Amino acid sequence: MENVYEIKREKNLNYILPKRFQLDKAEECFHQTVILIHIYYIEKISDYIKNIKNIPETVDIIFTVSNSDIEESLREHLEGVKHKYKVIYKENRGRDISALLVAAKKELVKYQYIGFVHDKKEKNENIKEDIDVWNYCLWENMLGSESYINNVIFTLKKEHNLGILVPPIPAMRHLDYGYSNNWGTNFENVKKVAKKLLIQCDISEDKPPIALGTVFWAKKAAIDKLFHYKWQYTDFNQEPLEDDGTLSHAIERILPYIAQDAGFDTGWIMTDEFAARHIEDQYHIIMDAYDFLRKENNIRYIYQIDNWIKYEKKLLHFCKLRTELYIYGTGNSGMKCFTYLQRIGIKINGFIVTSQKYRNSNECMGHSVWILEEFASDSFTDQSGIILAVKDEDQQKLLKNILCMGVDNNKIFLWRNTWE
Repeated sequence: MENVYEIKREKNLNYILPKRFQLDKAEECFHQTVILIHIYYIEKISDYIKNIKNIPETVDIIFTVSNSDIEESLREHLEGVKHKYKVIYKENRGRDISALLVAAKKELVKYQYIGFVHDKKEKNENIKEDIDVWNYCLWENMLGSESYINNVIFTLKKEHNLGILVPPIPAMRHLDYGYSNNWGTNFENVKKVAKKLLIQCDISEDKPPIALGTVFWAKKAAIDKLFHYKWQYTDFNQEPLEDDGTLSHAIERILPYIAQDAGFDTGWIMTDEFAARHIEDQYHIIMDAYDFLRKENNIRYIYQIDNWIKYEKKLLHFCKLRTELYIYGTGNSGMKCFTYLQRIGIKINGFIVTSQKYRNSNECMGHSVWILEEFASDSFTDQSGIILAVKDEDQQKLLKNILCMGVDNNKIFLWRNTWE
């Protein structure tokens, strides 16, 4: 069985849907459709009202809140709106996940199509800009316009194998969710929940989750197993909630696997407006990343990244086998090698240079500097290793010199300065 990450990529399950016109009508589905909106931050309500008003009148709305102040503010913001909606109170435990699986579950399972969205707020000012981007991603791609919502439901109806549609992971500057593995400390928890729900599918740590944020449009049939389990508030961690590794974080990532177990695929949805902005953001982030790679590792092309990853694995393996590690060279290549090793947590015992001519000082970067002859005769042991970090054109000559001093070839590693 293929992993959901691979399936999404192979089938290109990315749906960019228009905001300003309908692809086709899905009104007959609206009477079978509900959206659950969980509001926790009273000060954020005004940010989402415009999106909430995009919901077609024939789609049922359920709000979950934790206190009367939030309900009162919500009703004030929705005054004059024709939408019929229900407000359900929930315990302040489990946040948006318990709203979905405990507070509103009995209502939600009556429908064939279910939407779910919730608010989000930054924990500190340093990531406010990123959380704003994420909020925009979630609400825009869930409730971008009335026509867009119609297009989402129509797509779910038309695509029989499609079970869940979720917003993509946005490109952010301080949060790396958009370009990282995204398991964090949640992989084992996801496996435990999968076992609890009797889910049979490929959940692999080297394949990243494709759903993040617990926001979706879905066919109920695709997530039935999530509702079949008798969740309780006490299943969820008490506040304050940890940043990672909880049941909530596991359920956030498990949705596509639940759908796969039920025979459905999961895709990404986005409005045409968001897609245009997303492409621009991704472009500039990739440009910045490649600028760094060019300066630090002389990497200019995609294939060179693959080569670097393979090379890095070999370098790490070499370093971990050594209890004493030395860098040959104190020039530009040696400094780049030293900086890189520091960045990945590898400590060295010192530097080596060819002769006194190249030893400007007895120390470099706080480490001793040996001349090769001194080093080979007095300091080299069976556990020692040398990373030869000099100009490419000098490496073979210096390698011969080191071998002539009686150092085994398998204890020498060549630092790469350029990539073909």
